[in-house]
Amino acid sequence: MNGALQRRIRRVLLDRYGIRIVRVKEVRRGGITDEELLCRMRNSMETKRLYLDRNYSIVKLATEIGSNRSYVTRALSSQGMTFHDFVNSFRIGYAIELLGEPRNAALSVEEIALSCGFASERTMNYYLRRNMGLTISSLRRLVTKKRMAGEPVILSDIMLKSV
Repeated sequence: MNGALQRRIRRVLLDRYGIRIVRVKEVRRGGITDEELLCRMRNSMETKRLYLDRNYSIVKLATEIGSNRSYVTRALSSQGMTFHDFVNSFRIGYAIELLGEPRNAALSVEEIALSCGFASERTMNYYLRRNMGLTISSLRRLVTKKRMAGEPVILSDIMLKSV
């Protein structure tokens, strides 16, 4: 339908019936909504542990889920986060997992950071401080304290206590 005809139809509907047609911005990109795209991204990250690759990029993620860089960026932006925020949130969760296992008590902070896919201990501390208000050392003490008390180490509990 051409633009002139659409305008005329809108005008008739408004004048005769009081019905206003409002344009709704389409949230679909490439046939998929942002929510569906985010679901695919989370699923791939969780099942394949893609975040463990230190050099993981937005292009690799987009290829993995059958999309492109622009759509992935827009979907993440709709949630108020960047690609690095997204990936590093999974890395932080994995760091807490590692710290929760008694067999990993002897790992150094640097080894934990590298095992989680962070480029360095400094990068991990930056994201931990930014997201949870903790350093890796304080997180390790908190997790160790919970483990010694025989309590399960649950990510949501740690995040709530740190805020």
